[in-house]
Amino acid sequence: MASGLFSAAVLLAEALYLNKVVSDNKLIEKPGLLPALGFLLFSGLSPYALRPLGLVCNALLIIIFRLMILSYKQPRPFQTLFLSGFLCGFMASFHTTYLILYIWLIIATLIMRPLSAREWLLSSAGFIMPFYFLIAGLYLTDQLAGRAFLPTLQWEFSVPAFTLQEGLVWTCMIILPLMSLAVSGGQLGKMVIQVRKSYLIILVMFLLAILVMILHLKQPFVHFSLLHIPSTLLFIPFFNSFKRDYVPNLLILGLLALALLR
Repeated sequence: MASGLFSAAVLLAEALYLNKVVSDNKLIEKPGLLPALGFLLFSGLSPYALRPLGLVCNALLIIIFRLMILSYKQPRPFQTLFLSGFLCGFMASFHTTYLILYIWLIIATLIMRPLSAREWLLSSAGFIMPFYFLIAGLYLTDQLAGRAFLPTLQWEFSVPAFTLQEGLVWTCMIILPLMSLAVSGGQLGKMVIQVRKSYLIILVMFLLAILVMILHLKQPFVHFSLLHIPSTLLFIPFFNSFKRDYVPNLLILGLLALALLR
């Protein structure tokens, strides 16, 4: 019970912090509590139990997104880019497949910043730094071995037997953000360039998270939480795309009903 309460408290704190990031950077016209409620709803949709790895990754992703968005208007964002790279590298140290975050880091840096070799090198240096500390610690304790810090990549392409609920949840987590982009694309196109760039790097993370899911379909519960943050951020503009609220309200009721199915 204590573990469940702690996980719920961390999840609520992450939802409120995500809401603050969206509000501070004006990613939607009328944020309110929609980002926090959307994140909690998508987290409640998950048919898998909350895992400590998922909670930590969600918190890190929110911070990384915030740093990358802030780097757009900074004249000298060297510390911001280095810290973003360090946090991405820290996440990559959790699981070998998360090395794909380096691709996202470079793409996001190129999107948010002008083309600069110095900024790219700073992001890359930050990404490498956690592995440097790890290798140094293993070396000093005489435990340095290739598989100790970089295990062999194992990709399983076999399709597991999903239950009906799991199939519906996966469909909602993937289709709803894409549907939101299709519906609110015109609205997002009228927003300032910082917001458009922000949604572009979020979309790249969303696609890379789906790729990670595909590479590990045999154990989807391990990495399913990677979809929570990008799916939420892509989905929330959907609620401001209608003049009347009955369509979003019906969708929310349907998602709540699906989340309550156990």
